[in-house]
Amino acid sequence: MKDYGKAIADLGPFELARMVGCGQPLDVTDGGRFLISIRDAVLSVSDEIPNRRNWEKLVDEAIDPVFGLSIPQAWAVFTDLALWEWDDQDGEAWQLDRDESPTVGAERFIGQVGNNLGNILGQEIIRAHEEAEEAALEAARVLLSVPGLADGLRRLAAEPPVFDGAAFGPLLHMWVVMKGETLTPHLFETRGELDWDMVGAAAMDELDTPED
Repeated sequence: MKDYGKAIADLGPFELARMVGCGQPLDVTDGGRFLISIRDAVLSVSDEIPNRRNWEKLVDEAIDPVFGLSIPQAWAVFTDLALWEWDDQDGEAWQLDRDESPTVGAERFIGQVGNNLGNILGQEIIRAHEEAEEAALEAARVLLSVPGLADGLRRLAAEPPVFDGAAFGPLLHMWVVMKGETLTPHLFETRGELDWDMVGAAAMDELDTPED
């Protein structure tokens, strides 16, 4: 199974700042380190995100420790990311609530920026996973259209040891490496980009689907 955290792993502070719409830090300073810490926290649960219906809660729990900033750190992050110019999710620029101290107000916006970025990064991982599923289904259908291959897979699935989708993946990958250059050139060229566990599972689902 591929690591879909790679979709966000190489994002630096400038890219992260653009994604969340805040000021771009000049360097990996306090604001940049804060954004990177949010990214790394999401990365720590990236393998769980595609399989969790409530992945947003998972991300919230992962990034929560990042908000443990001292008051000087909080103001450095606030200043570095120009959060006085940032519009929150309701489209409102930074302002203090009634009876709210400037420090509490700054920490509140830092929290909103961090939570927004965490959700954006989680969505990027979900998007990468969905694109991989679509590519795997397309690859499975191409392979099953090769004369004789589908029948061969059916025979394997019916005989002990019982093969499942995860076992089909490596077999199909090996087949593409050995014969795909002539029979399925497109898959041969993209074989390193496909999630072959997904391809195997998709192939098994297609074999189990009754034909119209």
